[in-house]
Amino acid sequence: MRKKVEGKEVYRNYGLVVIAFLVVMTVSILIFFGVIRENVNSNTRNSLSDYAGRQCFHLQSVLEVQYEYMEGLASYIGLQEELTDEASMNLIRSVQKESYLEAVGIVDENGISTYDTGEQKDVSERAYFQQAMKGERTLSDPLVSKLSGEQRVILGVPIYQGGEVKGVLGGSYDLAYVGSLVFEDLYDGKGFQFLVTPSGEVISLDHSEDEIVNPIKTMISTEDNFYERCQRVNFIGKKNADDICTDFEDQASGITRFQEEGVTYYLTYAPISMNNWMLCYVVPRAAAQERYSFIEKDELILACALILAVVILLLVLASMNSRRQKTLIYYAENDELTGIFNRRAFEHKVRSWMDSEEYTGKQAFLMMDVDLFKEINDVYGHAVGDKVLKQVGKILRETFRGSDILGRIGGDEFMVFMKDITEKELAARKAEELKEKLLEIDFPELKGRKITASMGIAFFPDAGESYKEVYICADKALYEAKRSGRNGYHIYHS
Repeated sequence: MRKKVEGKEVYRNYGLVVIAFLVVMTVSILIFFGVIRENVNSNTRNSLSDYAGRQCFHLQSVLEVQYEYMEGLASYIGLQEELTDEASMNLIRSVQKESYLEAVGIVDENGISTYDTGEQKDVSERAYFQQAMKGERTLSDPLVSKLSGEQRVILGVPIYQGGEVKGVLGGSYDLAYVGSLVFEDLYDGKGFQFLVTPSGEVISLDHSEDEIVNPIKTMISTEDNFYERCQRVNFIGKKNADDICTDFEDQASGITRFQEEGVTYYLTYAPISMNNWMLCYVVPRAAAQERYSFIEKDELILACALILAVVILLLVLASMNSRRQKTLIYYAENDELTGIFNRRAFEHKVRSWMDSEEYTGKQAFLMMDVDLFKEINDVYGHAVGDKVLKQVGKILRETFRGSDILGRIGGDEFMVFMKDITEKELAARKAEELKEKLLEIDFPELKGRKITASMGIAFFPDAGESYKEVYICADKALYEAKRSGRNGYHIYHS
């Protein structure tokens, strides 16, 4: 019973160690994968932020070139006596024809704009005119052209005469051209770039010349006010709609994520340092991290490999532990010299069999002593005595059935429990067979001396109802065998 309890305790402790190992492995794998995913997210965010920054710088550089070009034209016009004389008008007609400008106009100090077509319009109320008359470069918010009725943005520069601003040179671009000033999409057309004015108006930077379209279905639409639309979007992470609006007011760069219709998108933004406009870029998270898609596959492969390795390790540990347990049990139950059960194990096995009530018929209990074994040890030495005992154990295993229980209970004392014998004479025949085989033992060290044994036989349940009672009866029978001259057996009779 004690061994069972100890065994359960060992397996329980082993189970706890295995569980702890699995927990540590699982946590380590999750942390490892979490770090990888965080690095992927960090690299993606950095790439998007860098892209937005480069786009802003590029857009600023291109506009700077446009301003310098127009300022060169304004300087020439300022040298003329009349701002709109024939030379100036021929110049703006040529510029309109050879450039991307949709229309070019010279605006006098009263706000009357004379276009390359010869038409005149009053633009004195336009903010870009008023700003340019203060000597500043101007870039208008999207305006509906008074000539074509389409949306345009106006670049304006002051015209100086005698060191004073006497007019404005303005050129209008359609939004498709503004879009052409930025780089191609970072993710092969899967993203969408646009500008947001301080009022929240969205200016598409799509490259299509036919119409302003949004190539992906997101929260962004040129028909919506950006700030109002942000209030209806499910943002992910620390930034919300109010934080984004604050960043826009402060002209601060940023990046966040939002979800719409089950799809996660990145939104990155940066100031272009003109008109307080913000350049924004929206791209699906899947597209932004497509270059890292192999990592997810590798993660799955690695996870499977680790799980397989853990399973194999556990199987190996279980196998090693099983072998170790079997080895420990073997050495705990078996006599090291003869390879049969020791006294404790023999008694446990026999008692268990008696208590199980699985037996049928008679059970024979044979007790045997090697005759004059002490004399063998004294005369020939303990090494020879050990060889004799080892040979006796071998003969016992060869003589009796595999189902019978064999044991060495003392120095030269052996016991055999024969299960379910059909007749008592079988025990006697086995004792006789054992006697003959012992006589055949021949070691050179014995110098011809024969090995004999005395045996006592008792039957269960005839001789007693318990192990102790049958044991005592077999011992009495053994005593009678020795008293009768040894080298024989005696059967107990009640």
